[in-house]
Amino acid sequence: MQHKKKATTGTEIEIIRIQLEVHGVVLSRLVNELYSNIGQMMSSTKMLIGITERKWTPPPETLLEAHETIARAIEDLRDLCRPLSNNWLADFLFVEQLTAELICINQDHPGLVVCTKMQLPEKLSTACQLILFSIVQEAVYNALKHAFAKKIEITVVYNTQTLSLSVSDNGAGFCHSPELIIGRGMRNMQLRAALLGGTIEWKSSGQVKGSLVILQVPIINHQTVFTWPSP
Repeated sequence: MQHKKKATTGTEIEIIRIQLEVHGVVLSRLVNELYSNIGQMMSSTKMLIGITERKWTPPPETLLEAHETIARAIEDLRDLCRPLSNNWLADFLFVEQLTAELICINQDHPGLVVCTKMQLPEKLSTACQLILFSIVQEAVYNALKHAFAKKIEITVVYNTQTLSLSVSDNGAGFCHSPELIIGRGMRNMQLRAALLGGTIEWKSSGQVKGSLVILQVPIINHQTVFTWPSP
């Protein structure tokens, strides 16, 4: 039974690997379409507006506003494409991306999600940082969507043997064992933890005391025991 469970987990991990490769190809094509084609058309339009402005003394306010609007739209498009590009993925930094995510979430709800402690090994592979971020992102999303949390705290610490990541919230929590309510999102978090050679668990004290997600990842010489892709 144990062997069958390991084989199943191995298959699921391989499926995730294939999905990531396919998603990478799709995203690459999307970025090229957005940046090279749509971005080029927007830049040409901006140039034409600029030419038209020079024919007016002074140019109409509506024309100036249109120029500024399309300039901002081009910058927004570049910002949108940057996280989807292969270069951005190769330079992925957990702390930097988490900071940007918290700024985005807290923009409308100040102080909703905070990072109370952040300690990461100096040499942590990009792939490991990406997987860690995806786990935190899923945990925060679950707390917001399903637990209706008003306060979420993220903590990341490590010692000579283990990297520990926790996400706690003051939301609805759950009465039953996590094994009885596990959904697709939680299952994905388990598989991502397995990719890092780690474990993940959920704790809750009841419906009014929130919940706690704890990820434990073994590290050797400041490197996580990363098990994918296989050597």
